Amino acid sequence: MFKKIIIVEDRDSINIGVRNKLSEEFIFEIRHATHCDEALLSIKKAIHDSQPFDLIITDLSFVRDHRKSRIKTGEALINEVKNIQPSIKTLIYSIEDRPFKIREFLHTLQVDGYVLKGINI
Repeated sequence: MFKKIIIVEDRDSINIGVRNKLSEEFIFEIRHATHCDEALLSIKKAIHDSQPFDLIITDLSFVRDHRKSRIKTGEALINEVKNIQPSIKTLIYSIEDRPFKIREFLHTLQVDGYVLKGINI
């Protein structure tokens, strides 16, 4: 069972909605980040503190803003995280609905799950 998860989503309304729904159903620590670089720092700190995350839920695309970002996509974030914490479970939550891309994420990135966002979000 998961004890600590991080949600990486740049839209606050989605971030809050996912957090609230998970909190209704489960009891675990939930953190969030709005940028991939911020998420990676949180994950590294958690590993350093011997309290690693069990699950990362991430979007694939992020709106660029004034911040200079090294990691620009959820796909790149998952690759980086898997290099430092191979055992972390990963879930993509995205509007990407092309079956060949989803298969690619499942096989190449070896994500543990994929949730398609509704089009009316």
